[in-house]
Amino acid sequence: MGSRITATIDDNFSPVIEQGGYELDVQSLSGGERTAVALAYRLALNYMVKRANEAMQANLLILDEPTEGFSKEQIYRLRNVLEELDCEQVIIVSHERDLEAMVNRVYRVEKINGVSVVSVAS
Repeated sequence: MGSRITATIDDNFSPVIEQGGYELDVQSLSGGERTAVALAYRLALNYMVKRANEAMQANLLILDEPTEGFSKEQIYRLRNVLEELDCEQVIIVSHERDLEAMVNRVYRVEKINGVSVVSVAS
């Protein structure tokens, strides 16, 4: 089992990735690890913007393909992250069917004869 990977933000709000006391280049991470860093970065940025701007108190979070490259375990851990955020409404755009068990409603968008058709799956 390898050393735990930690991510922090520097003074320029850039991600700093460390493992075993050594700083890693983001490009040396696996695809799923890079996606996890990108998601954490976006969630932190969303939090900071909402804190800095009192007028932006709407509790809405929109995520586009937040789990690309994630393992099944990472996908299921996303539920815990979203619950900790305590956001009233989360919209997730994804091709990942495993996310469907975590949501209240699923809308499917299909291209049929060149036309986008939206249906409610659940």
